[in-house]
Amino acid sequence: MEDPSGLQAQNPEIAKGVPVGQPRTLDLPDGKKATLKIRRSVAIKDYPNCLAIGVEGEGCQNIEMRQFVWVEVSVTDKKLGNRPRKSGTFTTTSGTVTATTDTSKPNWHLDTYGAYKNKDGTVEYPQNEYYSRTFTSYRTKNSTTIYDQPGFPEEVVKGELTAPGADIVKVTSTTHGYTEIVLDDKIIGDVGWKITYVWEVANGAYKEKTPGVWDVLGPNALAQFPENKITAEQSQAAIKEWKRTPPAK
Repeated sequence: MEDPSGLQAQNPEIAKGVPVGQPRTLDLPDGKKATLKIRRSVAIKDYPNCLAIGVEGEGCQNIEMRQFVWVEVSVTDKKLGNRPRKSGTFTTTSGTVTATTDTSKPNWHLDTYGAYKNKDGTVEYPQNEYYSRTFTSYRTKNSTTIYDQPGFPEEVVKGELTAPGADIVKVTSTTHGYTEIVLDDKIIGDVGWKITYVWEVANGAYKEKTPGVWDVLGPNALAQFPENKITAEQSQAAIKEWKRTPPAK
C-alpha cells in the first residue's frame, strides 16, 4: 500500500519538537512493554506546529491510533462579554462537522479520511477508521508515530469576524481531541489534548490568528480531560456517521 502522507521516504525526526511530560510505559497484550512519547510544536513538511504521538517497542510497528475530536468557537463582545458558543457546520476531510454549542454534550467526529486518492488519481484507498492509516504517520521497525496539526472551522470563525456591525474583541476556536492507541484490537493507552487559536480584533480589524497553543495530558486522558470523556456509544455513533461520508475527491 502506498504511503498517503509521503513520510516513509523521509526522516521526520529532523524536527524534534518539545517533549510533553516524561515518556510513559504501556502494557502490550503479549505482556511486553512499550514507551509512549509525546511532543508538541513539531515542524514537519508544510505543518509547523504538529503534535506527535509515538509508541516504541518490539512489535510497535503494528500499533494503530484512532482519533476523535470536537470543536467549539466562542466570541467575546465589548458590550455582551462572552457570548454563547457559536453553532454552525464546516467541512473537513472526514466529512461535515457541527460545532459544539453545549460542552456537556460535545459533537464528536472520527478524525480520518473517508477515502484517499494518490496525486495521479489512480488509487483510492478504502475507508479506514485509524488516523495512523490515513493521515500523517511514520513507522519504523519497532515504532509508530502520528503527527497532527488540527485546523479550525474557518467558515464559522470568519463569519463572526466579518459580521456587519459586530463589536467583537476576540474569537477563540478550540479543537478537543482524544487519541486511542490500539494493538491487536485492544486499546492499550490514550492521550487527551486540545489546541486553541485566537483572533484579536481592534479598531474594526482582526489580526491573523495566534499560533495554536497545545495542551496535552495523559496517560489517563479521560480522567485528566473530563470534557474529552467519550463514551462507547458516542464513539460508535461517530464511526457510523463517518462511514456514511462519501469518498474524498
